[in-house]
Amino acid sequence: MQWLLNFIMATKQMEKPLALTKDMVEVRIGQLQSTQYGYYANLLLYQNPNATFEALDKTFGPLGWNREHIAIGSDVYCKITVKDPNGNEVYRMDVGSAGDFEPEKSRATDGFKRAAMNFIPAFRSLRKSPKIRIKLADKEVIEGNNGRLKCYTGFAVASLSFDDEKQCFTDLVIVDEDGVKRWDLKDKAANVKDTPHIAEASSSVKKTQGNTNSAENVCVECGKQISPKVLSFSMSKYKRALCMDCQKNAKVAA
Repeated sequence: MQWLLNFIMATKQMEKPLALTKDMVEVRIGQLQSTQYGYYANLLLYQNPNATFEALDKTFGPLGWNREHIAIGSDVYCKITVKDPNGNEVYRMDVGSAGDFEPEKSRATDGFKRAAMNFIPAFRSLRKSPKIRIKLADKEVIEGNNGRLKCYTGFAVASLSFDDEKQCFTDLVIVDEDGVKRWDLKDKAANVKDTPHIAEASSSVKKTQGNTNSAENVCVECGKQISPKVLSFSMSKYKRALCMDCQKNAKVAA
């Protein structure tokens, strides 16, 4: 009887795969950068491990799939086995990468997420994530004993929408742990500027004559510093700050 329920659930799910939602995604800091205009962070979107369990349960039923970890040489593979609508067992395997914290556990988790991606197309949408670069307040960044910059501010996805036909994000908003919006796909030009609480907290950005030391003189796509002349041309043609390299791939603003 349980197998029949799993069969029905799997059949319905295959007709309409799960859509990517904000609860399926977590945000991590990929890189921190210190510039004469202040601190910046590149954010990355990752598959939420807990959401991976839920996605497999919704797709195949709680008893319609299982996983195991297999050591092959020095690597640990995760094998996920599911039942298709005809009752046949199908499996996928993938290997994970170890992180700096709890390497064995992180390697197993990473392998699980990678293997699950073969069965849950929504997670593959994260590979189409746009470049996410935000400005940080001085108080959000500290320098570790090894000289490396660290930021302990938490970030999360407030809203998102992915177009399966065009294979691109049409909406994506990132907020910090206080609920303050820090990045908006629909407003890229504002993403490298100071939000009110950052402007109040930051003291390292010095204003000089003209506009050469403004956060607006940073490309919103790659973070490169750009000259006032390039900025002026970019704003008039593309309605946002872009370096010369990024202008080549940009669409002219309507």
